Amino acid sequence: MSVIDTSIRCFEKETFRHLLTECSYTQDVWRLLGINANDIKAVLGTFLTRVEFEIHADLLSSIVFRKSTLPPNTLIELTHLKYSEGVCRNNKVKEMAKVMIDNYNATGLWH
Repeated sequence: MSVIDTSIRCFEKETFRHLLTECSYTQDVWRLLGINANDIKAVLGTFLTRVEFEIHADLLSSIVFRKSTLPPNTLIELTHLKYSEGVCRNNKVKEMAKVMIDNYNATGLWH
């Protein structure tokens, strides 16, 4: 969190709850991923496998700490590209990222 308590994306008061579930930017990210922004366990990735969570955690980090202002779809795409092109050593994560990109290219959906 920054010293300024206003979101750089929507100019509302910035709290962790706002960053994770209430911000219109964040809601767009979760919607594109097929996640209900009102379900905090889904937002936090509680039910994800370890492989799924690795990419999800990177998205959470971008939303909360890096405060990305990229369009939501671009943030999701770049995150998956980063993993599919070998940011991590876990081949299962790489493959899952590639599958997600292929699915998006075929259907226009991230979920």
